[in-house]
Amino acid sequence: MRLMILCALCAGPLAGCPGTTKPDDTSSDDSGDADADTDSDTDGDTDGDTDGDTDGDTDSDTDSDTDLDCDEDLTGGLDGPDCITTELACGDTIQDTTTGGTTSADGLSYQGWFCSVVSVGDYTGPERVYRFHHPGESQTANISLSSPCGELDLFAAYWEEDVCPTSGNSMSECDGDSTTGDGVLAIWNPSPRTYLIYVDGPSGDEANFELSISCD
Repeated sequence: MRLMILCALCAGPLAGCPGTTKPDDTSSDDSGDADADTDSDTDGDTDGDTDGDTDGDTDSDTDSDTDLDCDEDLTGGLDGPDCITTELACGDTIQDTTTGGTTSADGLSYQGWFCSVVSVGDYTGPERVYRFHHPGESQTANISLSSPCGELDLFAAYWEEDVCPTSGNSMSECDGDSTTGDGVLAIWNPSPRTYLIYVDGPSGDEANFELSISCD
């Protein structure tokens, strides 16, 4: 009788009874397989978005703001002799304004220097003038003007003197670009030379601008 009771007890799913197996207590998904899924994004960086950069936005660029602020007060003095605001070199980029500049050049000057076809009565407002030392070595200096804030033009004249030229001076080399809002001049030279770069408004405009020089 005692043997029959023991066998009846061991026939149930109780732990410790010989010949029985304890069910495996693991979670499973709808398919019956164990759920090994962990959330992760699809890119290879260390943030939580889905693009390939390391900032927190969802595009793939590096955010930077180099836009010209038309309302910013960029008015400054003159660091160079006479009309010159400052000296520039290859690789320089500056933001400046014609407000507060000099009035040493006008339409009569640019026309007399054969810089470009301009009206004698224009360019009566202030301009900014920069001295640029071309390195020569058969390089091309690309002078670029960006002027989204007003109508400004770009001129470059070969000039070695410390006193700025007037309409009565003769220029052996001068070029200009009167493209509305922007301008580009390419100056090639085998030997070093000094130029004056003018940023001027044909109708007397005073505006902020960006000027850059790159040399090949």
